[in-house]
Amino acid sequence: MDQFEYKGQKYRRYNDEWVDECYQIAPLAAKAELDKMYADSLKLDSYSTQELVKIADVFKSNESYYLAAKHYKEALLRGTIEECKFIYPRLTSCLRKMNRAQEAVEMLTFIKQKYGLNMITPVLLTSVSAAFCDLKRYDDARKCYKMAVARLHGNVSPELMNVKRRIEKEENEHK
Repeated sequence: MDQFEYKGQKYRRYNDEWVDECYQIAPLAAKAELDKMYADSLKLDSYSTQELVKIADVFKSNESYYLAAKHYKEALLRGTIEECKFIYPRLTSCLRKMNRAQEAVEMLTFIKQKYGLNMITPVLLTSVSAAFCDLKRYDDARKCYKMAVARLHGNVSPELMNVKRRIEKEENEHK
């Protein structure tokens, strides 16, 4: 069982949340510190790629984006190409949450050069399109959006629709 103490209060992980002895969810500041203690206790070489992704997903849901990114990167080092297709979008999302949109954009170029276009998924394009919006590069955001739509054959996800709305709204605000 994953149990740690923070400021005199004992917390344990329950359904991917940190809870106290009364099953009250820990405050965000406590979650961040508990996540750090938990991450420091892990022996990463004993986890599979899928387990690392699951751990990173929990960190991400707790808004511990640095820890999530660290574990996604570790998973990328071990993952197959198929596994990496699903890890890269998660990593770019974390980078955006850490105000590192430029790195998310650069990751798209890196992935294209290292793996080719087959590695570029609609989910990755959605995340990178949003990163371009973060950088106020709306023409590039629109290009990623259009490429994602083409790869989805018109079956646009709610996240991609949100990016489209964001592009249109912010472009109009900056005219």
